[in-house]
Amino acid sequence: MSLLTIKGIYENGQISLEETVPSKKTISVIVTFLEEKPPGSKKNIFSSFNFKKSQQLSATLKTSLTDALIEERRKG
Repeated sequence: MSLLTIKGIYENGQISLEETVPSKKTISVIVTFLEEKPPGSKKNIFSSFNFKKSQQLSATLKTSLTDALIEERRKG
């Protein structure tokens, strides 16, 4: 089985494709709705990630990084 991706728009219960499908026979499809992030939503945490700084911070841990993350999530 091969996959073909074609962008489109869903509006008022209808899907409009940006390209013509190169087939005349019936084809099974999967539709995925891409949600746009609303203004003010959380930014990508990796956009400000600094590997060197993370290494320096993790050097001061008295436990494993995994245990520190679990503890931080329990508190927050």
